[in-house]
Amino acid sequence: MEYMIAVDAGGTKTESVAYSMDGQVLAEQKAAFGNILIDPELALNHICESIEQLLLQLAPDDCNMLVLGIAGSDSKKHESLIQQRLEKFKLPFLVTNDAYLAHAAYFKGESGVLTIAGTGAVSIAVNADKKAMLGGWGHLLGDEGSGYWLAISAIKLAILQFERNASSSSALTESILDFYQLKNLSEVKNIVYGGSKADVASLVPTLVSLANEGNKEVATLFEAAAQELSALTARAIEKAELMDAPIVAIKGSILTYIESIQVAFIKNVRQVYPNVQFITEDLSSTLGGFYLSQKETSTPGIDML
Repeated sequence: MEYMIAVDAGGTKTESVAYSMDGQVLAEQKAAFGNILIDPELALNHICESIEQLLLQLAPDDCNMLVLGIAGSDSKKHESLIQQRLEKFKLPFLVTNDAYLAHAAYFKGESGVLTIAGTGAVSIAVNADKKAMLGGWGHLLGDEGSGYWLAISAIKLAILQFERNASSSSALTESILDFYQLKNLSEVKNIVYGGSKADVASLVPTLVSLANEGNKEVATLFEAAAQELSALTARAIEKAELMDAPIVAIKGSILTYIESIQVAFIKNVRQVYPNVQFITEDLSSTLGGFYLSQKETSTPGIDML
């Protein structure tokens, strides 16, 4: 049976899926991070290994194309390395940014806005030949409203509380200490400066529990996250000139699974664009690879959208 392979290579994991020509999932593989800005060689090892595993599971000669969404591929710095590593498969391939791959999963290459809020935050807008990616600057320059931003904001708040009153600990501080298994708050520096972004952002479920228990400080952080993400989305709508009838899809754990943030986000965007429509279904980004492989305009190679 003829099939194609779609790869979503992000900052924390790589997901590869083999799709039949009618869009049925034939096999799946998961690997570690695929963001080439973290470690180009290691990221491409993870990507290639996941592809190899799929080809071993299925008939290699039946694969007709690879479509990859690789975080960091919009920088041309590693273009030749990506090409070199993928050419060994002797298959036509299309490479784009992982954010545009996700957009294609929801809009099949057509117009619309996708806002993703997971460990990081980005909004991708497409309107015919107009394409814009807002956010996605990383945790040092942006990512407001993301899981990392929420965790860091909570940690900063706990530090402020400690410095104002070192003799007592708040519920937020105690939850941070318990989650990271720290003896005192000063040890949190080891997590922030010595751990990965995913390590820091893993605090978010603990924050959700606090919010559900009625913690007003965390609820305020969630409101701020919704405001940041809705403002980002509004800018993307305007940049791509989709103001008349915007369709916005949401993806990522922050917008998909934290109800209070999703509700506030939708409300905020509607205040600016009352006629906006929302897509809240959670889809695999790899589905975008399948749709891109079906488009006649898709040309094999590294497509820096």
